[in-house]
Amino acid sequence: GDYSPKELKAFLGQMDLVIGMRMHSLIMASMMGVPVVGIDISPKFAPFFRLIRQEYYLIDIENANFDTLFHKVETAWSNRKQISEELRLRTNVLQKRALSNNDFVLSLLE
Repeated sequence: GDYSPKELKAFLGQMDLVIGMRMHSLIMASMMGVPVVGIDISPKFAPFFRLIRQEYYLIDIENANFDTLFHKVETAWSNRKQISEELRLRTNVLQKRALSNNDFVLSLLE
């Protein structure tokens, strides 16, 4: 269906864990504190996973196999509460930093 970004973010926020190959779904889920396991299909993935400090849960598509995926998902599932707390704290810091950057740019334009 056709859902707005806000609706998709709310939907992803209801998940216990998200496994994905699409950047925006992983960003939205992590912003909602949902643990993510990503399959790296783009150069954008690694910097994002470093930013949210979840590099362990990123699988390079070239080295992806069932065992690797299963192990990462199993580990994320076992640690989902701790990961969720870490993501909430980290994304809060990143959102504040983004707002601070916006204020700085606006002050330069004045």
